[in-house]
Parts: sequence; C-alpha cells; structure tokens
Amino acid sequence: MEDQERKRAKTIFSFFKKKSGEETSNSSLIPLSLVETSTSNELDRDPALRIPIWKHPDYNQDEVRHAYIEWGPNQPILAEYLRTKTRVQNRRFQESWYKKFSWLEYSISKDAAFCFPCFVFQGHEPLHPAFTVDGFSSWKRVNNGVKCVFLSHMGGPVSTHNNAVRNVEALKNISVHIDKVMNVQSSEEIKKNRLRLKATIDSVQWLTLQGCALRGCESVMSKNRGNLIEMISLMAKLNVEINDIVLEKAPGNAKYTSPMIQKDILHILATKVREKICEEVGNAKFCFLQERFFEIVHVKDTTSLTLKKKISKVLTRHNLHIQDLRGQGYDGASNMRGAFNGLQALFRNECEYAYYVHCFAHRLQLALL
Repeated sequence: MEDQERKRAKTIFSFFKKKSGEETSNSSLIPLSLVETSTSNELDRDPALRIPIWKHPDYNQDEVRHAYIEWGPNQPILAEYLRTKTRVQNRRFQESWYKKFSWLEYSISKDAAFCFPCFVFQGHEPLHPAFTVDGFSSWKRVNNGVKCVFLSHMGGPVSTHNNAVRNVEALKNISVHIDKVMNVQSSEEIKKNRLRLKATIDSVQWLTLQGCALRGCESVMSKNRGNLIEMISLMAKLNVEINDIVLEKAPGNAKYTSPMIQKDILHILATKVREKICEEVGNAKFCFLQERFFEIVHVKDTTSLTLKKKISKVLTRHNLHIQDLRGQGYDGASNMRGAFNGLQALFRNECEYAYYVHCFAHRLQLALL
C-alpha cells in the first residue's frame, strides 16, 4: 500500500538527475505523474542521455512532450566549458550562443549541442540525427558567417526545424489549444443563442398580452410576415446587437422562430399563468369574483358528462377541489344548464354550493341577436 502511494506521489523531480558540473540552469520543474517509458522509468534532462520521444509508448508521448516543453531547453551555465583541440586551436561551447539561438541545448556528459524543438517533435528515427540524437560538437563550424552550422540547421521558413519551433510555441500557448478555443467559441454561441431566444420570448409575451395572433405569411418575400416576425424585425432595428443575430442572420438550426418553438414558449407562459392563478386561490373557500382564462382542452363530444370529466380532470391536476366551488357560469344550452342532467347539475350533485348563473355575456348576445 505504501509502495503504491509513493508511486502516485512521483513528480518530475524524480525522473531527472542533476549532473555533476552543472552549476545553474533555467529549469522550471512541473508535476508529472507516472511517466513511463519502454526502457526506463526515468526522464533524463541531459540531451545526450534522454530517450527520444518517438521511442516512448504512443500513449505516453504527449505527456513526456509536455513535460520537456514545460522544463524548456537544457542550457546549463558553467564556469568553463570543456575545450576541444582542433589542430592548433582549442575550441569550446560558448554561453553567448544561448542568446543567439534560444532553441540550443548543451549536453555536459557529451560536450555536444542539441536542438530542443527538433527533439520534442521528432516523431520517428531521424535521417540526420546530429542535433537530436548524436549531438553536434564541431565548434569551428559555428562562427563561420553564413555557413554557420546552426543557421544551416534552422533552414528556411518552412523547414523541419522552424515547423518544430512553431509547434513548441503553440503547445506552450494554452489559449490557442483546440479545447480552449472551442470553449471560447461555445461561450460566444451560448450568449448569442440566449439573446436570440430572449428576443423571441419577449415578442411572444407582448403579443399574447395584447391578444394578437403570432403567425402569418412568414415567407422572406412577403411584405408582412406575421406579427411575431415583424415584432422581432422591429426589435432588431432598435438594437444593433439583436440585429446581428436574428432572422436571416441566425443559423438555420437556431432561429428560434419556428411554430414548434412558438408553441413551446406559449405552453411555458400558460403554465406560469396557471401556477399564478392556483397560488392566488390556494386553499381559500371564498375569494373575490374574477374571470380568468385557465386552460383549453379538446373534447370528443359536448355531452354534459364528457365536459364534466374533462373539467374535473383539469381541476384535479392543479390541486383545485370541486368541493370548494362556489359558482358556475355557462351559456343557456340544455347540456350546460339542464336542471337534472346538465353540466351545472352534475357539479351541484358533488358540491351543493356551486350555484349556476347564466353567463351575462351570452345573455347579452341573445338579446342583441
């Protein structure tokens, strides 16, 4: 159990060994849990001793690559670098080369220079391994003007080296990673969708408050596309932010003006109104007389028994009890006002206080006709 905990607690410190003679380094260590390789359980910082990325297991290469990038190039600063005798001259690695070539690495164990970006993004065994596997130590070829071997290695704008440099910078720049970019884009789309939907909801709410029909001829070529579309168009003219995202400027699958969307919004509004009415009524046995539209239901016929069942079902669903009824109002048809089998009589059988009143609006209609 303790061995397992020690394994879980491993960080990148445990995978890198400090080499003798390495005085200072620009190292910035990061946590790396359980990085495994096919030949070793260690990551070595020295370019000449580390295992190439392409030799790590496929499932582990990205994690190893991130670890090395977080660490950065191995650029030890020594009091004096190893001298190599070339004919009559002694040459050695120069610390100043780090500033000229930021990608440069130095191996203390091999006294050789390596290329950090090329190592990190070498996906297979290289054809020219001088700067990634073997190392370069022919120092006389460095300060050689345009023939400088470091410049030759860098090559042109689309060379393998420069592509690797760009890949390293991209991997270090978290803000351009695809998951981050998608999150930003998703946030922007969510904001636009919410504003687009709010414009539709506000339009539907206003039209229903005024008792106006929503739909009409919704063709783009029509001069009058219906109250809802025209209302949204008016809102767009008054608000630039809305104008940029609604109707023809909205995605085809997110216009939020289809008949189905309109019905869903109306259903939500109706539910809210019913909840408010039920809240006002509560458990009261008596309340002030106020006519309120509550719900529309479909019936297969208009017999008093069918109507009684439908109305009772609606009241029960909203926790409104028939025993609390104190009045009924319908037209004067026999199926409604019948003294024995009419709708009002069926309710009176269950609640004797549900007195029937002939609807005054219907009475006025009969008088005018």
